[in-house]
Amino acid sequence: MHQVHQVHQVHQVHQVHWVGHFAIACALAISCDASPVPAHLGAAEPPRAADPAPVRASEPPAPSGAADPRFEQAMTEGRAAFATKDYSAAVASFERAVDLAPDDPRALSELGWAALHARDLAGAERVLVHATELDAEPKIAAASLYNLGRVREAQDRGLEAVALYERSLVLRDNRTVRARLVRLRTSPAKAKLDIELLEGPHATLVEWCEHRARSLGLPGGFVQRCDEQLAARRGFTLEQPALDGDTGILEAKFIATNDDTTDFLYHHLAVRTAGGWFVRPEVGTDGAGAGSVGNVHATLSRLSFEPVDLAPAGGSELMLRIGETWLDVDLGDDVAHQDERRDRMFCGVGPSGRPACTSPIPLVGALRELAGNAEGPPRSEQRWTMALRLGKRAIVLTGELTAVDEAHRAWLGEHAIVFP
Repeated sequence: MHQVHQVHQVHQVHQVHWVGHFAIACALAISCDASPVPAHLGAAEPPRAADPAPVRASEPPAPSGAADPRFEQAMTEGRAAFATKDYSAAVASFERAVDLAPDDPRALSELGWAALHARDLAGAERVLVHATELDAEPKIAAASLYNLGRVREAQDRGLEAVALYERSLVLRDNRTVRARLVRLRTSPAKAKLDIELLEGPHATLVEWCEHRARSLGLPGGFVQRCDEQLAARRGFTLEQPALDGDTGILEAKFIATNDDTTDFLYHHLAVRTAGGWFVRPEVGTDGAGAGSVGNVHATLSRLSFEPVDLAPAGGSELMLRIGETWLDVDLGDDVAHQDERRDRMFCGVGPSGRPACTSPIPLVGALRELAGNAEGPPRSEQRWTMALRLGKRAIVLTGELTAVDEAHRAWLGEHAIVFP
């Protein structure tokens, strides 16, 4: 197999005159895929499904200088070889064209597209990056961005591919690019979203409070307080609208607990179904106390729920919004660690009849290391911001490449939500 030459090492640059035979190959039309390349040619997977017919571009103005028939011959031979799925021959022909015109965006784009199908990802990446850096007419530039996006997909760099497809659509709207973008945005996420059944059933919330007090095993003489008014007495307002469904979750509210061992106020979600009361413990925390190495402060900025429709039937589900900041001050090392985040959770009732909730989804957040016991400037900071879209029995998380750190990129994509 031919390897794509380093285009920057080519010294002879000829001006090229474009005449006739301007039908655009798949790479430049960004709307035509070839059949899969046999697996023995490499591990990277090229496009599987055939794309629609090419979208033809208008002919660009011919550059000044004499036409070089060798360039046109190389391009014609490359397109003919690609059409017969002889990708190695197509690469060799397009390489000859690039040797004659190293900065021709059309030749570079077609060479990169052929190299992708020939399983030469490194070569495809090299020439397509160069193509996207050139000043080309919008349709050709859009095609190069799309082709490079396909390379990024093959390299398992989907978030970068999304950004390239979005840039391509700014230059030229194209149905194939839009479809590819939607498919990539809704691909399964790598991070696992756990779904757990709630504690219960209990006939009353008083019964659950008694059960929790026993399970905590508080020392003698210590008392656990458990009621719906603890948060209000601390001046915290909870957003908990009334529900009007007659199936699934019939009623929902937050209930808080604390005890004599700590100043923390723990907030729990309680839901009532036809089977009784069920509780998801500790969806939010507020207050201060002793940590493993210093003092811990928790600030709850928001705690709310609202009804949403994730499943076609079975009553409304709940979406929780949780805003929380934790500050852990290390008294011995003059440093503090701050974890600020805005999470989402989803709760609903599945075929079992028992309510369940997802694990928290870290939609927006920041991790900081602060000097001077939180009084100094940040020593380091790690931030992320994702957007959430509801689907049928699923949610989709999206985010810009520059706004999502490496640790949280695994959350991007589609998360199926099926309550047991």
